[in-house]
Amino acid sequence: MLRSNANSAYNSVALAVATTLIIIPATFALFDDDELRMSDDYAALVSAISLAVLLIAVVDIHFSVSKARALAASGQPLTAVAKRRRRGDRTYGDLIRDHMETLSVWLTTCAFLITSLALLTLWAAIEDHGPARWLAWYSFLAASYGLSVVVMAGVRKVIPEVQEVLDLVRAMPSDTPANPAGTAQEGSSPSTSP
Repeated sequence: MLRSNANSAYNSVALAVATTLIIIPATFALFDDDELRMSDDYAALVSAISLAVLLIAVVDIHFSVSKARALAASGQPLTAVAKRRRRGDRTYGDLIRDHMETLSVWLTTCAFLITSLALLTLWAAIEDHGPARWLAWYSFLAASYGLSVVVMAGVRKVIPEVQEVLDLVRAMPSDTPANPAGTAQEGSSPSTSP
């Protein structure tokens, strides 16, 4: 049940991201009278977003590869338990596989963003550049995809930690009265200072 709660939260965020990437752009493409077109300001904005996502990607790729390398170099069998949790044990193989999946998602994201940046640079270099509607859409989708991956990577890391905290709270005995820091319990006298 606990793992299904984490999966359902992750799926809800994934649905929101998919809505942002598919439904909203499709609505603009089909029903918007103002057609999307390239401008110098738009190119600068999309380029800045793409570069920020690329920076985050490079850092996360570095950490994922470092962690996977450290796990592989540990000499432990892939089936050995690396982490014991209430939600289930994680083997060395599971952890390495997670880091490699993260790496593949980031590399795909980088490919889209680098292609978008190269096309934006080429468009900006052309004298009297036109509206290039296809490039406006491609760069929008690439930047949206990149931002979505950043959000989903954060959510993927946070949800298991939040779920673990909730598990610990549920496991606490409920008959113990809460004692927030700085308050006295019933029957005890407040401390006095000289």
